Amino acid sequence: MPFSFALDAKYRSTVPNVDAWVERIAKIPSVVKFFGHVKRCEQAVLPVDFKGKITLSAWTEGHFFAMIPLMVAGLAGVDVDFAVIDKSTRESASYKKEKAHWLFPLCTTAEGEQISESAAISSYLAAAGKPELLGKTAFEKAQVDQWLCMQTSAIFPNIVKMLLA
Repeated sequence: MPFSFALDAKYRSTVPNVDAWVERIAKIPSVVKFFGHVKRCEQAVLPVDFKGKITLSAWTEGHFFAMIPLMVAGLAGVDVDFAVIDKSTRESASYKKEKAHWLFPLCTTAEGEQISESAAISSYLAAAGKPELLGKTAFEKAQVDQWLCMQTSAIFPNIVKMLLA
C-alpha cells in the first residue's frame, strides 16, 4: 500500500482526516486478509533526480484528488513539489490565460507542460520514475488503466461521500 512507502508522517500530518480514514480501513479484517497489516511509512523513498522541478498544484492543502498522484510519486521515486494556488490567484486574468483549464490537481512538468486529472498525472509520474509500475505486458497495462479508472469513477466519489457524512 502507498502509505507503507510514500506518505511519511510529515505528509500524513497535513491530511489528518484522510490519514485517520486510511488507518480505520487498514484495520478492517477483509482488508487485512488481502493486504496484510499495513506498516506506516517512516521515510519516503528517495526521489529521482530531474533536471527541473515537477509541481503538483491544488486549491487547498490535502486536496483529496491529489492523494493518488502524490502516492504514485513516492512509489516511483519522483520528487514533486506541492503548491497551493490561492483563490485570488486562481481568479486572476493572468492565471486563467496561462492555465487553459482550472482543474485540480494540476501537474506542471519540468518542461512546463501541464497535465490535469489524477489518473493521467499518476501515469505520467509512474512513467517518469519507474515505468514498470505501469505494467510490462498489454494485459498488465490494461489492469493499471482499469484501476486508475475505477479509483476516479467509483472509489473516490464514495470515499468523498463517507468523509463528508
